[in-house]
Amino acid sequence: MNPGRMIIVLILLFSTMLAAEQVGSPETTETALIRLAENELADTWPDARFRVDLRWVHDQLKNISIESLQAVRFRSRGLPRGLISADVTTVNGARYPAQFEISVTLQVARLNSPVQRGDLIHREDLTYDWMEFTNSGRLPADTGGAGEWLASRQLRQGSPLLEGDLKQPPSIKRGDQAVMIYQNGKMAIELFCRARQDGAEGEVITLKCEETGKRYRAEVLDNNYVKWRQTL
Repeated sequence: MNPGRMIIVLILLFSTMLAAEQVGSPETTETALIRLAENELADTWPDARFRVDLRWVHDQLKNISIESLQAVRFRSRGLPRGLISADVTTVNGARYPAQFEISVTLQVARLNSPVQRGDLIHREDLTYDWMEFTNSGRLPADTGGAGEWLASRQLRQGSPLLEGDLKQPPSIKRGDQAVMIYQNGKMAIELFCRARQDGAEGEVITLKCEETGKRYRAEVLDNNYVKWRQTL
């Protein structure tokens, strides 16, 4: 037989055997639950990669048809990692407990060069790769949204940026004038104040108003406005 034809015959034979093996391996309760868990994770955390293993299920689940299994809902509100409890629901509305072992890999930003505390970091100063966070105490820093951040501490080149390593640059700086919004019911008053410290959006800073002669604590809304929180 021609060698080329022999190779084609072998490939076809192997494909047929593989297909037969797949047909002969129906989905089990375990694989169905893992599939449902993976679907739940993908829908809730689309930017993460997971590896899921089933560790324990309620005995009654073993007697339920695969077609009756509807969904897996994790009880943890945060990112599921490690040994996690879940509820398995059926099309009839029944609910059964289960436990899964979940390994998670997340995309993390790394520094192209070392920085000192307070240095400004731009998006082009970062590269991204994947890192396992199953047992990590801190998750990756949020580098979405704004294109620049301040280093909260000294960081080496190649360091993964984790929670607490970055902070937003101040929207209002010490000495800047800002409009403070004071609202009492339906009445709103605007006062011109002077910032006495730096503050990013969402942070609470101290300001002084020359018109009233008083100091206030207010939440930074943007580059121009703050919202009254406390009179000092």
